[in-house]
Amino acid sequence: MPSLNIDQIMTFLPHRPPMLLLDRILDYECGVWATGLKTVTTNEASFNVERAGHGIMPAYLVLELMNQTSAMILLTDPAFKDTTPIVAGFEHARFRRPVTTGDRLIVHAELYKFKRNIGRIRATASVDGVDVAKVEIVSMLAPSEDLAKG
Repeated sequence: MPSLNIDQIMTFLPHRPPMLLLDRILDYECGVWATGLKTVTTNEASFNVERAGHGIMPAYLVLELMNQTSAMILLTDPAFKDTTPIVAGFEHARFRRPVTTGDRLIVHAELYKFKRNIGRIRATASVDGVDVAKVEIVSMLAPSEDLAKG
């Protein structure tokens, strides 16, 4: 599959800046896996904290980036048209080192179980080929029209 740029990603995800964290989907297979990219810059609104001269990406944003990449697995699949993945849980989250400004964060996510509109996705974030975070995401698919009603 071809990569997806930010404009194409916004046709699938409801997120908009500043909460849209994905810069690009590097590659994907609908309903199976996706690999996303985030280049961490000093322009991020949430990177006010300085440590050793570098802004540190908060762990909750690393999880959100992993979640957005995971959502693309389902949202690019025509079988899940008009649905929105809702996070039901983050399980077994592990952070191995901080993500700092200048890092190119690559997230690889794979759907390994899907039953009754609930998917389990394993996601790994890495910088320069070294794992920095891992998580298992439990997502529940809801009809988009139900969410729009309130």
